[in-house]
Formats: sequence, C-alpha cells, structure tokens
Amino acid sequence: MGVESHPAYAEEAQKLHGTLAEVRSQLKELRAVPPLNIPELIDESMEALLVAEMALERLRLEKIRRLDLAEREPYFGRIDFQESGTAEAAPLYIGKAGVAQGAENEPLVIDWRAPVAGLFYTSATGGSDEVSYDAPEGSIKGVLWLKRNIGIKQSRLQRIVDAKVKGAPEEAEPILDEFLRYRLQESRDSRLRDIVSTIQAEQNAIIRAPLDRPLIIQGVAGSGKTTVALHRLAYLLYTFRETILASRIVIFAPSRMFLDYIGDVLPELGVDGVVQTTFADWALAELDEPVTLTDAGARYEYLFAPGKDPGEGADAPGRFKGSLLFQQVLDFALDEYEANFVPQADLELWPGAVLRAREIAGWFHENYRLWPIMARKERCIARVKKWAEDRLIPFMGGMNEKERRKLMRAAVQKYVKLWPSHSTLDLYREILGDKPAKRNAPAAIGHPDIPPRVVRESVALFRQGDVAPEDLAPLVYLKGKLKGFKEDRQLDHVVIDEAQDFSPFQIDLLKNLTRENSFTVLGDLSQGIHAYAGIHRWEEFMEAFEPSPVAYFTLEQSYRSTYEVMTFANQVISTVGAPAALAKPVFRSGEPVQVKAVADLPRAIADAVAELRGRNHASIAVIGRTEDECRRLHEALGQLGLEAELITPRQTTYRGGLSVMPAYLTKGLEFDAVLVAGADTAAYGANPRDAKLLYVACTRALHELMVFYTGHPSPLLGQR
Repeated sequence: MGVESHPAYAEEAQKLHGTLAEVRSQLKELRAVPPLNIPELIDESMEALLVAEMALERLRLEKIRRLDLAEREPYFGRIDFQESGTAEAAPLYIGKAGVAQGAENEPLVIDWRAPVAGLFYTSATGGSDEVSYDAPEGSIKGVLWLKRNIGIKQSRLQRIVDAKVKGAPEEAEPILDEFLRYRLQESRDSRLRDIVSTIQAEQNAIIRAPLDRPLIIQGVAGSGKTTVALHRLAYLLYTFRETILASRIVIFAPSRMFLDYIGDVLPELGVDGVVQTTFADWALAELDEPVTLTDAGARYEYLFAPGKDPGEGADAPGRFKGSLLFQQVLDFALDEYEANFVPQADLELWPGAVLRAREIAGWFHENYRLWPIMARKERCIARVKKWAEDRLIPFMGGMNEKERRKLMRAAVQKYVKLWPSHSTLDLYREILGDKPAKRNAPAAIGHPDIPPRVVRESVALFRQGDVAPEDLAPLVYLKGKLKGFKEDRQLDHVVIDEAQDFSPFQIDLLKNLTRENSFTVLGDLSQGIHAYAGIHRWEEFMEAFEPSPVAYFTLEQSYRSTYEVMTFANQVISTVGAPAALAKPVFRSGEPVQVKAVADLPRAIADAVAELRGRNHASIAVIGRTEDECRRLHEALGQLGLEAELITPRQTTYRGGLSVMPAYLTKGLEFDAVLVAGADTAAYGANPRDAKLLYVACTRALHELMVFYTGHPSPLLGQR
C-alpha cells in the first residue's frame, strides 16, 4: 500500500507543502544578502563594526546550512501534545534542525534535541497517555494524543506510520515498529547514517544523559553504540552550547578508515568542528619528538595468525603497560629521577665566586616545584647564568673583564652539561631496562615490578627503532611530567569508541585532560579481540574514574542484523562460554544463514557474490582471518573477473561495493551481505579469542550471511 492510502495523507501533504514553501522563502531571502566583503586595510575605528558584521555573517551561513537540511527532509515525526491546563493538543513537528517563522519566531519545526522532542522518543506505543518532559522551567506534564513517523526523502512524502494514537490498545507482545523496520530494511552504502528518526527509548536515555559524569555503555553488536554516541554529541552541543565547544571535543575511533566511515553523521546532524582521530594519531601529535610506531600490518599478522596466543595475562606487554600499576611504576621512577636530578657539584667561577649545589637544589625542589621537570631545569639554568653574570659586574670595564668572562662562560658551560638531558623516549627506554644513551643519568631508574617478558620484548622493539601502540599512553604521560602540556589542551568531552580495546592507563591520561570527567565510553566485551592489550571487565575503567561516580548503561537489543544472522552469531560466541551479554535480535526475518563446505573457495565466493548482487545488495564483504589470506583470495577473485577492494590496516577510506578484508578490521562496519571465508578448524579453534573474532565477522551482516570452509568446519560452527 502506498503512502496515499493513509487517512492523514492529504493533511500531511498539505503541511509538507506549506513547510517547504516557508523554508524556501527563508533560504531565498538569506541568499539574497550580499556576502561580507572584508577590506584589505582596516583601521581601528572599523574593527568593532567588522567583528559584529562577521558574527552576523556566521549566523546567516549557519541558518542557511540548517535550512538546506530542512529542505531535503524538513521533519521526520509529529507528536500531538496537550499540556496540562490548556484546552487542546498542539501538533509539533520534529526535525533534524529547528525552523522558526514570523516576526515572533514561532516554531514551525522543533529541533530533535529540544526538551519537548524527547516525548517522541520516550513515549511507547499504547499504554498510558500521561506524559511529561523536563524543561528549563521544570517538569511539563500533559497528554500525548498522537505519535506519528513521517518519511520524507528529497522533499517528497514517502511514508506515514502512526506509532501511537490515544486510546489504542497496547500490544500483548512488543514488536518491531513498522517505521523502524522500514529503515532497517534499506541497503547500506559506504557511509554510516544518522538514526535521528528511529532513536529508541534506551538509546535516547544515553543521548540525553547528564554531561558532568562519565558514561560507560556495554552494547552488543548492532545496538547502535557508535551512532548513539554521535547523536549524544549533537545533543550536548545543542543543550550546553554556552559552556562547551565542538573544537574541545574529541572522538577516539579504532582506525582512520572507521573515522571516514562515520564522517557524514555529525555534519548531517548540523555539527562541525569536533576532533575525530585515533589514539595513536593523537598521541604522536602530543609528543614533541619523532617516534616510530611499529607497522600495524605486520603486528596484526603476527597477533592474529591462526593458533597464535599472544597471552592476556598480567605479564602481557599490552596489558601491563596499559595498567594503572605501570603508571605507578613510572611515578616511582620519576620520583627517583627528580630526587637526584640536580647535579651535586657546586658551580665555581673563580676563587670566592661559588654557587652551592644545595642552593640550586632549593630552587629546583622548592621555588619551582609546581613546574614540569624540564621547565624547572630551564629556570634553574637561567638563574645560574644570571648569578654568573652578576659576579662579573665588579670587573666590568677593567683590564680583567675579558679573562673573567671567559672563565665564567667555561665554568657555566661545564656545569650545564652535568644536568640530565633525557628526551621522553630516552627516559622511557631507560625505565624499561634499555641501556642508557650517552647522557647524564641521575640514578638507576628501572623498577623490579616490571615483568621480564615486558622488558625483553620492549628492548627488542626499541632497538629496531620502534614503539608499540601500548607505549603511546605512557610516553604522553611521561612527556607531561617532563615538559607539561599545552595550556589549550583542556577538553570539554571525550568519546571513546570500541573502548574494550582501550586501557585504564589511556583512560586516566585523558581524564586528567578533560573537564568534569565528561566521557562517553562505549564498547562490547564480546568483541574484545584485542584483549592482549584491552580490558576484560568494565570495572577496570570504573576504577580509573574513581572517585567520580560512573553511569553504566547496557544496550542488549541488536538492530543491525536479521533475526537469523544474530541468532547464528549468538551461537558462535556462546560456544566457548557466556559472553558479556547475548544480543537480543529484533524480529526482522531474512534469509537463513548458509554454512557451506567447498572445494574451490574463490569460485564458491564468486558464485555467491553474483547471487547476492542479483538480490540488489550494494555492499558485500568477503572476510578472512589474516591479511595474507585476504591478499591471496583477492588475487584469485580478480582472476575470476571480480573487481574488489582489498582492505588493509593502512587503509584510510572505505568506498563500499565488494571488499575483501581480515576480520580484525571489520569492527564497527556493516554490510548488506557478508561472506566469511575459510571458517575451518585451523582458522577458528574452540577458544574465546577465535570465537570473538568469528562473532565480529558474522555480526557485520545486515541482511545475509554465508560461511564457507574447506576440510573440517570450525567447532564454533556447531555440529555440521
């Protein structure tokens, strides 16, 4: 049945026509304003006027941007709300951007982030009609008469679904609402989309949670964690626009390709200027010296080789260096370093001109104690030089001035060389047991609590000229202690995606750079394929945030995959024991999962791709275990005439279509169809690590999943 068959079609079509006419009228008026012309020469009398005009120009451009959004899709929902004490219900239309009209700025479309718009997301189908929402002036109560989803694409009315009508009976069993089903059945391209029109009640609670405390979100695969976090940012910037800035918000994502994949969501929600980066890129930019990170491709090939167990115990380098215990080790080493930092030798320019070591130590440990170590060194040396210059004053203009100046410079130069001159990396290497470079070391600064394996593997990597990803947080921490951070590094809010792969050390480091512990931390322990460096329990982060209270949320409903795909994936992850939380799939039925034994894997995949393309699937992923396996498969598919994109750790963009990639690079992505290649016993054994990796691969599928193996099937696939 078409949208024209809905009883309210004529009313809604007329409303859309009127709204678009108003939006276009405002756009025409704003675009008719000549752009601001800034003269090349500006005198002081013009500065204040120019600043005001530039502010007005920014407002004009911002309004044009909002109206451009509104012209394509002016709104997506309607609620009829009767506030207590009023005579009748008022229809309120909810959109991505608010639109006002008339001299009184009457709301034509209400921004989805406004307090009253929360009713659209929190009021369930059927049930009680009495509702309320929190506004700046207090709690507003009333009756909700209607909740309506409205689908508009490119200014055309395409769908009307009434999710709630006053007095309608409540469903005996909750079902997937029709409008959400309509959105979920759409094909995906190469970009993540916003979900503003289909935000669910449990997601809305996270989006609108308070700003001034850390949030930890355990969300199953397909629960919309990433999208919810991005919508939360849009909400926070709207609600707290007087106190937080987009430029002081950072999103940490697992890879540059993932950042490219999610890159359209915030602009579509009207948000620009948020910093989006990986932790490695952020940390390398924070360090003020060249540091070479070990090659990601080679590292992953080693760590994810079939049968490889990198270890997840306390002595695993990633786990130890990411722990708060290692931070304590660094603090101990820094205390030793600082205590013995000042040279014990006096500075003597000539007989009678002596500056005692204890006096210089007093400057360092008392006068400048609030400064970072190297800043204290600079101030002490500057003061020493000033003292030496003052000793030269009695000889100024005399016959001995030149000789005395020469003696002074030689003595000061010799004394300055006694001070330690470690770079951040030098000091870090020394703490971890690498041999000292040619510099003055104030004391032995190693620590007996560092496990031998950590020392051994760290030194081997250092001598290759590299550091590991788990070294970056300690290095930035040491740099802060040695040299301090830039004054403008204070952050208003931090989002950490795939946070199960983060460490407590990283959390603590960022916490000290962030106001009011304002964090949104999201992940899924069942997808913790980097547990050799990440966390095993969310309590590890809660301890890092102490004494701040942490708000903990769970998202157990999975919206991405069909019922068949998610049920299969749940069986995979459950094979080796109970996961953090089993996903509850929405009842969106699709094709059965196919598990196939094949003799010719490339040919079988090529045939499956042709079959899936025949069903109009736009994005298809062929997922292997390792990069080497994927390279061979990619080459074989090319020889069969299939053009596919090979995705490697060095990739920075995802273009959609047919892709071949290792399972460890697929987290956060989603595809219309997934073909898991080589799911045999050798590739995926009956252990938690392999189960998580296969679970990640399977849960990327939106509509169809096929699993291929040669020889014996993985025990994770069940009895075959």
